[in-house]
Amino acid sequence: MHMARQKLFSKGNDVLILVLYKPLPKDQISKTLKTLLETKMYLQWTNDVDGKKLFWAKLTEAIRDERVKETIV
Repeated sequence: MHMARQKLFSKGNDVLILVLYKPLPKDQISKTLKTLLETKMYLQWTNDVDGKKLFWAKLTEAIRDERVKETIV
């Protein structure tokens, strides 16, 4: 997360894609992550068949975004 924040500040590229696999207990969420979850869009995994299709479509779309593409290693 530190590297993604540096990229944002140095080049103005927001390269962080948040994905939640399962709900997180509130007492285990850092202040930084809480802020990100409150201010950024994020993808949440689901076991629903249609939800999985939507999840993968949205993740693919996010990865292909030009702002993210140039930073993938």
